[in-house]
Amino acid sequence: DEAGDEMLGACGRGDGPQGKWEHRDYLAVLPPLPEPDTKTRRRQQMLGCVFVPGIVAICVACVHIGYHLLEGHLPDGVRYAWLALVYAEAVAALACLAGLLWADPGVVRRSEDTCLPLPELVLTRLRASEPLDTLDSNVEGAD
Repeated sequence: DEAGDEMLGACGRGDGPQGKWEHRDYLAVLPPLPEPDTKTRRRQQMLGCVFVPGIVAICVACVHIGYHLLEGHLPDGVRYAWLALVYAEAVAALACLAGLLWADPGVVRRSEDTCLPLPELVLTRLRASEPLDTLDSNVEGAD
């Protein structure tokens, strides 16, 4: 705890209420969060904008072909229901794509609720002024 206290004191944080640092005090010395990978996100969005409408168009075309091929073999009500279902599915697929494109990507911000309590391995490294970027995982059994 003393090494961590010295490190935090060197950051200008002073002592905690009882002269000891609490878990939340360590949040100030954690390394910065990585920047979002916008290049990969944009590439995935572009591929989604190509593949989803393409698959929708193929499905709608196949149902229309089947609609005309089955004329006289199925009642008109069944064929119309078939068309209505495929169009409803097409609208749902495009609406889901739109939701993925324009919704918040869900970036988790650092806060006491999302970070605490810190795993013991992270605390040990912070107290020893060791880097955290070499950790593969700070949760046992997560792999």
